[in-house]
Amino acid sequence: MGKKAKKSCLAGIPAWAWSLLTLFVLIILLVILEDPKNDGYYSTIQIIGYAFCAIFITAACFFICRKYPKSVWSTSAICNAVSILGIIMYIFTPWAPLSETIIWVGIYVLSVIAAIVGARIGQRRINQEK
Repeated sequence: MGKKAKKSCLAGIPAWAWSLLTLFVLIILLVILEDPKNDGYYSTIQIIGYAFCAIFITAACFFICRKYPKSVWSTSAICNAVSILGIIMYIFTPWAPLSETIIWVGIYVLSVIAAIVGARIGQRRINQEK
């Protein structure tokens, strides 16, 4: 008789909770990187921060959807709530910067692609285990 492996306490957390955790980490990161005297130009730290946000959201959507393949669209929507609000802000306000909107649309598209790829890999893994 083999030993049973002990599961981590993080293994039982549902996809929506992981998505909310990703969203809260993203909001904290963006608040830290916000430049109060933004004059239309982005500093180097802000550009690096936006790149890190894109990588972080994309990786989080991939890993969450790999573990929970049925949560593709909910994970993408919850993790990208800031992106969705940025896109809506650009549509309804004439003074919203186009460059920032392009960044948010790019992050959203990348994360949706990563979520779909993660879900396919996760579904294939589940089918192989059966």
